[in-house]
Amino acid sequence: MQRSFRYNIIGGRQYEINDKFLSFVEEAAEHVLRSGKTEADQEALENAFTYQLSDSPDNREAIALIEYGEAKPRSLSWDEEDNGTACGLKIKGKNVFLSDIAYAMENRQVAQLVQQALPELTLEEIEAAQRVLVGLTNGLECGTHPVSLKKRRAYAPAFPVRAANSGDLPRIASVVQDTIDAVYPHYYPQGVVQYFKEHHSSDKIAADIAEGCVYAAVCEGTLVGTVTIKENRIDRLFVLPACQGKGIGGALLDFAERSMIGRCSGVATLAASLPAKEFYFRHGYRETGFHRIETPVGDTLCYDTMEKLIYQSIRWWEL
Repeated sequence: MQRSFRYNIIGGRQYEINDKFLSFVEEAAEHVLRSGKTEADQEALENAFTYQLSDSPDNREAIALIEYGEAKPRSLSWDEEDNGTACGLKIKGKNVFLSDIAYAMENRQVAQLVQQALPELTLEEIEAAQRVLVGLTNGLECGTHPVSLKKRRAYAPAFPVRAANSGDLPRIASVVQDTIDAVYPHYYPQGVVQYFKEHHSSDKIAADIAEGCVYAAVCEGTLVGTVTIKENRIDRLFVLPACQGKGIGGALLDFAERSMIGRCSGVATLAASLPAKEFYFRHGYRETGFHRIETPVGDTLCYDTMEKLIYQSIRWWEL
C-alpha cells in the first residue's frame, strides 16, 4: 500500500497519512458487499493495526482480542426471528461490536473520569467527543443480507403504517385518549392522568398532523395505533388496549426508527411513561434521565428519558 503525505505550509514539514488500518476495514467491508462473505485475514488485521500505532507487545495483545466479523448489532430493532446482521470490528468470538462498547461508554460517569485526566475540558466537550467516537466506530460497520434482496424489497410490516391526514384526527385522538383512560390510572394518580390527556389534546395532535409528523397503524382496515416523529424524537406512541400484544406497537416503533436512518444524528430519543418503559427496554432503549413534573393539582408525574443508537450504515434492505 502506498503512503500519502500532507505538506504543512506553516511548519514546512511533511506528515505521513497513516490509513493502512482503516483501509483494511474498508476493503473488508467492500468484500462483504460484493461477495456476501466475511473473509477477513486476522493476521493482516493485526499487522495493519500495529503498523498504524506500533508493533509493541501491548498493541499485539489488544488487537489479538479484536476481529473483523459478523454479528447482530444491538442497535438494530428487528424482531428476534429476523436474521439481520452487520460486519465490522468486534470482540473476537462475541456478539459485541466496538460501536456497542463506544455507545456504552457515552455517559456522564465516563465523561467525569475523563475530565479528571484532562481538567482543561468541560463535560460538554468530552460528551461531544464521546458522540463522535460512537459515530466513528459505527461508521466502520456495514450491513449484510439477512434474506434475499428480492424478499427484502418486498418487505412490508404486518400492520401497515401510513402518514396521518386531517380526516384521521378524530380517530387518532380517540386512540390516544381512550388508551390513557384505560391504562394510566393503574400507574398514576388522577391529576397526572388528566395532565397526559391535556398534553395530548386534539389541538396538539392536529398541529402535528399539519406538520406531517403523525403516522397511523392500521389493523384489518381500522386505525388502531399512532406515533409522532419529529427529527430524531419519537413521541405519542399509542395502541388501543384491545389491540395491544399483537406487535402493532413494535411495528410503529420500527417504522419510526427506519424513517430516521440517514437523516438524523443516529440516536432516537423519547420520553417513556411508567406503563411504556418496559416496552422500550425490550426494544433496545436505555435510560438517560429520570424526571418529575408537578401537575397543577399537586400530583407528581414521573417519567424517564430514553435513547437508542439507530443503525445507519448501509441500508441493505433498500439495495
